[in-house]
Amino acid sequence: MPPDEASRAEVRAVVTAFFVSLDGFDDDRVLACLTDDVEWIRGSGVLSGHAEVRGTLAARPRGRRTRHLVNNLDVRLDGPDAATARCDILVFQGQSNPDGGPVAVAGPDSIISNEDRLVRIAGQWRIRSKRPVVAFRIASPGTPAAGG
Repeated sequence: MPPDEASRAEVRAVVTAFFVSLDGFDDDRVLACLTDDVEWIRGSGVLSGHAEVRGTLAARPRGRRTRHLVNNLDVRLDGPDAATARCDILVFQGQSNPDGGPVAVAGPDSIISNEDRLVRIAGQWRIRSKRPVVAFRIASPGTPAAGG
């Protein structure tokens, strides 16, 4: 595989691992996808560094389940050790089923446009900045979407 294609594949793997780990409450693996000085811009504010990210992850309600389905993942190499990954994420969330069955959801919650800036440190790609933006919020049944 050519070096550029190998780098793109490694970046795609890190972005995907981040969301799989986030959904699986694997906080250590989430942090392993991020640089120590990560900046994660969220609707509720900016998380800077591993300590702030870990605190936010630890505070998540354990009864809520999420799935982030990554789509349209486009990787651009900005240099030998820098990349930008953009993707759309279809988000589902709901409460855990107490008997262990499937999580009941009425439909997707939102579609997020996500941009990650990554760097390669000691041969490993890591996310240095994460900028998700809600592009679509799914309206509740019987409620028009904002602006609709």
